Amino acid sequence: MRPDQPAPGVAPVAAPERVFGIIGHPLGHTLSPLLHNWGFARMGVAAAYCAFPTPPERLAAVIQAVRALPLAGLSVTIPHKETVFPLLDDVSALARATGAVNTLVWEDGRLTGHNTDVIGFLSPLLARQTPVRSALLLGAGGAAKAVLAGLKDMGVADVLVANRDMLRAEALAAQFHV
Repeated sequence: MRPDQPAPGVAPVAAPERVFGIIGHPLGHTLSPLLHNWGFARMGVAAAYCAFPTPPERLAAVIQAVRALPLAGLSVTIPHKETVFPLLDDVSALARATGAVNTLVWEDGRLTGHNTDVIGFLSPLLARQTPVRSALLLGAGGAAKAVLAGLKDMGVADVLVANRDMLRAEALAAQFHV
């Protein structure tokens, strides 16, 4: 068998042109690699999506490695959505407003943090024919901050924040003046 040929019964695997991933801790529960890789294969995109388990004490070292490796982008999940800020070159205005980064991409050679939760939440609301005048927000975590920032951006002034921990709900409401 020649080294440039796959072993008998093994399909050849093309090297991905781009590699993406997710950082967080723990990551044993995440379906992100499965979903992204299925989507890449379905769409014919030569890319791979990998999980990079990153305990909090290793975050700075992992971001340093990201700068050295040819990674196209990363998803960021708990517990790093807030602690990754000082390790980045730039952070979008929306990520700053929400206080959370969930996506890292390279923009003009700079590692930039974004928050895509707002766009994901707002898209169906913006498609509605009737304006949103009030909202009930369930939760007070990172995604709730993004949703509340989006609602405020849409001009929704009447927002009630509900959470198991009343102090967290009140703090979030105060942060966004609702």
